[in-house]
Amino acid sequence: MLESIARGADLQQVLNEIVLLIERQAPGMLCSILLLEAGKRLRHGAAPNIPEAYARAIDGSEIAPAAGSCGAAASLGERVVVEDIATHPNWKDYRQFALPYGLRACWSTPIPGTRGEVLGTFAMYYHECRRPTQQEQEWVDIATNLASIAILRHRTEEALRKSEARARDLARLHAVASSINTLIVRTRGSQNLYDLACQVTVHKGLARLAWLGLLDESKQRVNVVAQYGTVAPLEARTIDLTDPRNERAFSERAIATGQPAIGRDLLSDAPAHWRAALIDRGLRSCAIFPLKDQHGVFGLFALYAHEVDYFRDEELQVLTSLAADISFAVETARKDLERQRMEEAMRASEQLRETILSTIGDGIFYLQVEEGLRYRFLSVNRAFTEIVGAAENELKGRVLNEMLPETMRDQVLAHYRRAVETRKVVTWEQVIDARPRPKHAELTLTPIFDASGRCSNIVGIMHDISARVQAEEERARFVTQLNQSQRMQALGTLAGGIAHDFNNILAAIAGNAGLALEEPALDAAARTHLLEIQKASHRAIDLVRQILTFSRQTPPKHETVEPIEVTREALNLLRASLPQTIALESHFSATAPRFVGDSTQFHQIIVNLVTNAAHALPQYGGLIRIKVDGAHLEEGATSIPELPSGDYLRLQVSDNGCGMDEATVKRAFDPFFTTRRPGEGTGLGLSVVHGIVQNHHGGVELRSRPKEGTTVTVYLPAVAEQIERAAAPAVSRGHGERVMYVDDEEALVFLIDRALTKMGYQVSGFTDSTAALSAFRARPEAFDVVVTDVSMPGLSGPQLAAELRRIRSDVPIIMTSGYIRPEDIETAKRLRINQLIYKANTIEELGQALGREIETLAKQRAPVS
Repeated sequence: MLESIARGADLQQVLNEIVLLIERQAPGMLCSILLLEAGKRLRHGAAPNIPEAYARAIDGSEIAPAAGSCGAAASLGERVVVEDIATHPNWKDYRQFALPYGLRACWSTPIPGTRGEVLGTFAMYYHECRRPTQQEQEWVDIATNLASIAILRHRTEEALRKSEARARDLARLHAVASSINTLIVRTRGSQNLYDLACQVTVHKGLARLAWLGLLDESKQRVNVVAQYGTVAPLEARTIDLTDPRNERAFSERAIATGQPAIGRDLLSDAPAHWRAALIDRGLRSCAIFPLKDQHGVFGLFALYAHEVDYFRDEELQVLTSLAADISFAVETARKDLERQRMEEAMRASEQLRETILSTIGDGIFYLQVEEGLRYRFLSVNRAFTEIVGAAENELKGRVLNEMLPETMRDQVLAHYRRAVETRKVVTWEQVIDARPRPKHAELTLTPIFDASGRCSNIVGIMHDISARVQAEEERARFVTQLNQSQRMQALGTLAGGIAHDFNNILAAIAGNAGLALEEPALDAAARTHLLEIQKASHRAIDLVRQILTFSRQTPPKHETVEPIEVTREALNLLRASLPQTIALESHFSATAPRFVGDSTQFHQIIVNLVTNAAHALPQYGGLIRIKVDGAHLEEGATSIPELPSGDYLRLQVSDNGCGMDEATVKRAFDPFFTTRRPGEGTGLGLSVVHGIVQNHHGGVELRSRPKEGTTVTVYLPAVAEQIERAAAPAVSRGHGERVMYVDDEEALVFLIDRALTKMGYQVSGFTDSTAALSAFRARPEAFDVVVTDVSMPGLSGPQLAAELRRIRSDVPIIMTSGYIRPEDIETAKRLRINQLIYKANTIEELGQALGREIETLAKQRAPVS
């Protein structure tokens, strides 16, 4: 055992070996070694065979004359023999731990030190009540001597290690303080210095938490300006020195004495209102160092550690020196700051100028005026380089006179010369040849004169007005479109107002001429005259239809149109009417898409555009190209702003004729505007095209230049699906069915009476809607079908229809009008009227409509089999 101790074996291992050595001498004997801690408590040393629960129960028990066997032996310094644990008074508080494990006797001997002090106890336990023998006492003496040697050697080594560690700590402390001092001396800027002092002190292991505070000018409070630690920072950022609770606090003491204030155990030393926050963070000691300059204490440097009495004399000496170094560094930083302020004040005007020049949105340039009125760039701001599209190094030092394009040089230099000669500010607008595209700019020149009165420099401001110019152009374009739209709307309103009455007259003229032509005894001369009347009336009907079309008063049909087929048909008809000197050249793409619309109106577009193109060609002839294909447009790709992106059918008609100037192009779509001589055209060609295209949700683009010809491009939205066309029903004849016809135009009533009678119907005509209602109310079953005009004085067509339906809900009703508005269509739907007929085609369409109504009526009346 002595050899093991000499080799420096672990104390726990040695004590265990001692216990086992003694236990091997006698069967049934259990031994333990307890170590005395701070002269107050016994701590577990070695008990390899003692029940673990019992060893834990007595671990840490205080020594006393009656504290069991071991506690009494350690307290009295002599052997204590207890023959019966169950009855001995020393075991009153411990027997409940020993008896459950069968421990009945315990003899404990103190382990002595070299100076007679007690190091611990050696105990023997037996399971029966008895006293120790002489041999057992000798064994105990051997065990206590061995244990004493082992414990003393261990403590000597521990003291040596602590002494060496202390020496290393002090050496490290000096080294750390030196490195911190070096970093602090090199640091510039007060706040950086404050932060660094706290951070490095903690990182180097001198404290767990550090903060630095400065006295305010009134010296009534300390403001914490930097804090760092391995624990949560303290929430308080201000220490109020007038607070009575801080009268004896460490901070107040350090400020008052100018010496470090030490808190060796914060559990008892810290002020009550600080204590909880410090203890929660595991901080047990602190040192507050005053920071001093030539005027006295100006701040505090506070360090906190997790150990009690951490800051001892050596640490305080080093840290006090460190606080002095920090104070010196702060004073130096203050002087550096003052110097920096002076330097910044000297640079302030230059920085302000640079800031203004770099942030202002206008381009600013500074020129030197040289002999011969040459202007050399001295400086430009960022906005100027962005406007002209050139880098600063491309401009500085160069002469403006040499950089200006020849086409604008004289004009621009004249403004510079005027500014120098008049000694006034000069402003003008100029198109700048900038990269990547030209820009509109407003330039202002301010001449600067030296003491001799010579213009030495010019300050220029360039304001980019491209967006404003573009906005004005857009506004002008939209105003033009609005004016055109308003003119179209006004004309549409006028057209709608006259269409009804005009079509009444035209229907009477055309209808009567048609009836007259059916007379068998008509001579040739009269037939010729009637044909001319009928031809003129049809032209008039077409004219009204065109007026309503371009004014967008008539909705188009909705069917899938094959554009190439319709175009070929239109060109075949046009070929016969155009002069032979005009060449028609067509290009049809096999992938030209279809569109949903009115094939008749598309036919009219082609006829109008080709006819217009033919009139623009010279008498000796020319070329007209017609192209039909598809196009995918992105928004903004054309000059038609309202045209959304998507797939379109594109119809393009070009000619190599006289072309149009810009003013004519702007008015080309105006109704009744024409460049032809009076009597040669109506001026409705392009207006009708525009109305049709707008009705089809498309767009028209016109490009033309004098003597270079004209190109009109029509875009109509393309579709993939096909809408079947409805076949027109054949005109059927009547078989005596009774028809009530109501119209305020007497000539039409007279005409329709005769026309329907010829078709085999019995007609009752009325020019007064109120009289018609009275006749129907008197005999509701006397009429099979009712035909009524939409617009009539007194009781209108829709009002008459509503009254008739109240009398007889199943009566078939057909409405006619010379001007069919969208609201008329909606009214017809609401009244369950399926047929609304354009009055100019009354006889033909009315015959078809009556046939459909009679057929439907017959099906309803047929008996169910």
